Amino acid sequence: MGLRWSAIDFEGNTLTVDHTVVQYRSDGKNRMKNKSSCRTMPPVPQYRELLLRMQERKATCKEFCGNCYTESEYIYVNELGIPYKPNFVSTISSGS
Repeated sequence: MGLRWSAIDFEGNTLTVDHTVVQYRSDGKNRMKNKSSCRTMPPVPQYRELLLRMQERKATCKEFCGNCYTESEYIYVNELGIPYKPNFVSTISSGS
């Protein structure tokens, strides 16, 4: 859930994982656990295509919602641009 648009380089065909988001952190830090967790890699073609579609969806939602759209650096956002919480996937998969 912490993947940001700035981590994607479509021209260079790379995805950089250097950031993590946690539900709550008292020290206010949002870095990876260790240096080996940070990496740059080419995205698999299907993921690249998904990201491009998500970028198009963001533009459509932003146009439709106008002033109500929340700008965010995060990729995984709802229709109003609000980032999903880190526990979103586990919450919906558990039925909570």
